[in-house]
Amino acid sequence: AGHILESGRRMLHMINHSLDLYKMEEGTYQLRPESFDLQEVLQQLRQETSRTRKYKDLQLSFFFNSQPLGEDRKIPIMGEKTNIQSMLANLLTNAMEAAPENSRITVSIQQYADYIHIDIHNYGTVPEEIREKFFERYTTSGKTKGTGLGTFSARLIARSHGGDIDFCTSEDKGTHVWVTLPLHPVDNQLKQTTDPVQ
Repeated sequence: AGHILESGRRMLHMINHSLDLYKMEEGTYQLRPESFDLQEVLQQLRQETSRTRKYKDLQLSFFFNSQPLGEDRKIPIMGEKTNIQSMLANLLTNAMEAAPENSRITVSIQQYADYIHIDIHNYGTVPEEIREKFFERYTTSGKTKGTGLGTFSARLIARSHGGDIDFCTSEDKGTHVWVTLPLHPVDNQLKQTTDPVQ
């Protein structure tokens, strides 16, 4: 009964998340931000990815303002916790799939006056044939599983918060995917709706 209940909850979450993404794409999504601790999200992602990291012998390091991030360091931000966690899970999963075995993945967070910058780095390289459409729907390369919606949905979530996402990749430096999120997404939305039409 417990397994059935948990499966039902996961299915409901997937349906609700799909509806959210559809509304984001249509421009009708209403953001419901609240304060939460980004540190808790990162530690949960560490636990959820432990099996994959062990299989490929990958190390995962977190940094905050250029210093190693301790588990007792809180990072309060405003946003939708569930969607931001989904966004980071997608990006981290992609990084692990692309990373060479026995390598390190780094998540570096920098907090500024008005926004937070999250950089996810791995030593793999994005194939040249998909670089121009990296954030488009159904973009994937060399995978036996996956829908190609990870980076597409990540961009929708970042932009729904008034932020954005981008990447750079090279053979010698690997791949950086970074997300910028405003510290006050509600204020950002209000500004967007009150600006005069040009």
